[in-house]
Formats: sequence, structure tokens, C-alpha cells
Amino acid sequence: MTLIKHAKKQLSLHAIIVLRTTLVLIVIGAVFILLYEGMTSLSHLSFGPKLIVSFFQAITPRTADFNTIGVATFAPLMLVMIMVFMFIGASPGGTGGGIKTTTIVVIFKWMKEMLLGRYGTDITTFKRTIPIEQAYRAFVIFGLGIATVFCGFCLIMLIDNPPPLKVLFEVFSALGTVGLSLGSGTHAFCSFSYDLSGISKLIITLIIIISRVGTITIGGALLKPHPLDYKFPEEPVAVG
Repeated sequence: MTLIKHAKKQLSLHAIIVLRTTLVLIVIGAVFILLYEGMTSLSHLSFGPKLIVSFFQAITPRTADFNTIGVATFAPLMLVMIMVFMFIGASPGGTGGGIKTTTIVVIFKWMKEMLLGRYGTDITTFKRTIPIEQAYRAFVIFGLGIATVFCGFCLIMLIDNPPPLKVLFEVFSALGTVGLSLGSGTHAFCSFSYDLSGISKLIITLIIIISRVGTITIGGALLKPHPLDYKFPEEPVAVG
């Protein structure tokens, strides 16, 4: 008689990171919005609707362009939080943009390893090990994301010289492929991109495409891989 043992089903490390990070971001965002905007832009609502709107607005910056209240009414600090959420974006495998939740988690885990003095080693988390090569990749994605936002912001400011906060919000929204906007100053039912020139609109479009295709994919297509078959002598430099 053959005894068949059922293997215990476990979530993959990817699923654990995605689920926990998503939950943390939603809770932090919802609590922040509820406490900070509850007495201002959401003051006309009772507690129940305030809670629902807060959770909804904490989710939508990383997934879609829906909103139940105009984000233009939010305080500047709240807009910064929304821009951070749009920069992080969704999780790998989805249709959302941004640098992805797993990328930011791997970077923070790598920082923790370095602060603990474990340089050049693989990353240990949730009783699993993440290869150090993925930390390098995550750091490159983060750096390219920051560079894309910076370049897009500077170019649009040089071309049109519009309000800086609106431009920055629009660029982060494009990187996250979110669609949230602080609104046009000339048309009530259009996004801020409506006020930009044709070249600036093209820049916003390119940022959206870069985010959807992937910054590393774009970079790999523009720069031909060129591995070195030699090594120069090592010499440390002071950093930090």
C-alpha cells in the first residue's frame, strides 16, 4: 500500500512580498488621508464616507485614474504622498506602472543587509534568500525611474515654464500610468496636460511608454550589452 503525503502549500516569496507591501501601503495611505484631509477636503463627509474615500484614494494612485474627490483640493504634503505612491506603482505582472512594489522592498531589504554589515551577500527575508543580482537590478530600476522623472520635469519646465507642482505631479502620474492630474487651468474637464505645448505632451506620452515597456528594457535596447573580459586593479574610494 502506497502512502501519499500531501505537500504543504506555501505562498511564494513574490506573493508574500506583494500581498504584505500592498496591504501596508493601503493602510498607511488610508490612515494618512483620513487624518490629514478629514478636517479639510473631506470635512463635508461623515466618518463612514470619509473612511471609504480614504481607502479608495490610497489604492487608486498605484492602480488607476479614478477618484471620488478632486486631488487638486488636497494639501501639498498629501500630494507628495500620492506622488510617492504613483512612483512605487503596482506589482509585477499587472498593468500598472511605476517601479513596482517588489522593487522598493528589495531595495529596503538590501539597505538593511548593508547596515547590518552583510556586504555583498544575498538578501535574507521571510526565511528565504533573494539573490544579490536582483538587488542590483532593483537599484537600477529605481535610479532610472528617478532619472526619468527628473528629465521629464526639467524638459517641460524649460519648454513651457508652468506651475512646478502641477508638472511634477503630472510626470509622476505618467510614470505610474495612473492618469491622476491636478487639472487644467483653462478647461474644467481636462487634465493639466491639456495646458501643455505639443512637445511637452509628447514628453508625457514618452514617459508613459517608457514606464509600460520598462526602463531596463528601454535601456537595454538603446545600449548594446558589452561585458568586459578583463579587470583593472581594485582601489576603494570614500563614499557617504
